[in-house]
Amino acid sequence: MSDDFSVYKRILVPVDGSAISSRAVKEAIKLIGLQRRGAIRLVHVVDETPIPWDEGAIYRHDELSRKMQDAGAHLLEREVKAIRRAGLKPQTSLVIRRVFPERVGNLISDDAKRWRADLIIMGTHGRSGVNRLVMGSVAETVVRLAVSPVLLIKTP
Repeated sequence: MSDDFSVYKRILVPVDGSAISSRAVKEAIKLIGLQRRGAIRLVHVVDETPIPWDEGAIYRHDELSRKMQDAGAHLLEREVKAIRRAGLKPQTSLVIRRVFPERVGNLISDDAKRWRADLIIMGTHGRSGVNRLVMGSVAETVVRLAVSPVLLIKTP
């Protein structure tokens, strides 16, 4: 394969611990493997938006925040191992969402722009109706805001 074919040298993959985001990682590995060059960056967003509870909740929120960041780091490391097994050296980004109404999709798109991703590969859970209205669609936000192409991997 010629080097001119290596269109996607920098692939960003948002991960959330779901099976569908792991499938997106596998697709990124396949694509980079076909090209025999490139970089993969995994991004995970930890949602630390404050929850208005009683005054004592602030202390508990700090502990919860630390645990969520630890869980996010662990999730990234799990996916990193799969990429390393394929002989690649991934980068990671743990992004913290601290304010409402900031959206997860915006943070992913911003990270992709800063890193200058050539492609974003992400899973989509395919929510519709009330679930989509309540949960929002991270994938839809990323597609709308991304300056690079987005490949969506759908839940089977």
